[in-house]
Amino acid sequence: MNGLLIKFTDLNYVESVSNGKIHFESLGKYQDMELVSGNQIQGDKFEGGIRSIMPSSGSEEVEMIVITKESRQTYVSCFTILEFDKELIWNRKSRSYQLNPVVIEDLKAIAGERPASIFNLLDVTKEIDKVIRLEAVRKYGRVNYVANNKQIKGTPLVIDLNRAFIKGIEYETQHEWRIACAISKDRLQPFDLNLNLSGKIISNYKDLTTLRVKRNWLTKRYKFFFE
Repeated sequence: MNGLLIKFTDLNYVESVSNGKIHFESLGKYQDMELVSGNQIQGDKFEGGIRSIMPSSGSEEVEMIVITKESRQTYVSCFTILEFDKELIWNRKSRSYQLNPVVIEDLKAIAGERPASIFNLLDVTKEIDKVIRLEAVRKYGRVNYVANNKQIKGTPLVIDLNRAFIKGIEYETQHEWRIACAISKDRLQPFDLNLNLSGKIISNYKDLTTLRVKRNWLTKRYKFFFE
């Protein structure tokens, strides 16, 4: 997988994020965004949910999505991913990748008018790999969006980071990529992870309509710029 990662944030934090200060929140925050605030753009009441067979009043069993308090011990840092040949499509005329037009409305819904920092995906994963044994970070990758009946099966009382990377198909417009970790019960609070990164700051999602990505065939690295 290759492409770009975008971190939309409030203006007060965009500079620190572009310098590699990555913030983590509990999955519980995103559950509450929809359950309490009704925010379905960033929130998901089924975050960290698992499939479970529940007894019913009749003779048949009922399959449900179960949310447990253990899911609140999973902490994530969320990005928007622009992956090559998905969110980014090849333009033969300019010989560069550019934003898929169908994605722009999704980004508008996610970000509003907030600014963002943009990073090369491989730069981020390289830095995470350096600290993965030193910090609580244990998994990263793209979120998979599936029908609810294909949610992960499991034991409710077991913390499984894979659940942080499975969401319902109704949330696929979020285009999410995450870093996830499990936190002990005595450390349940948001935290920051400092990575050696230097991102490009944009004023809002509209700047992405002029985004172009080209490969340097000598270094084999991708460089992004704005026309």
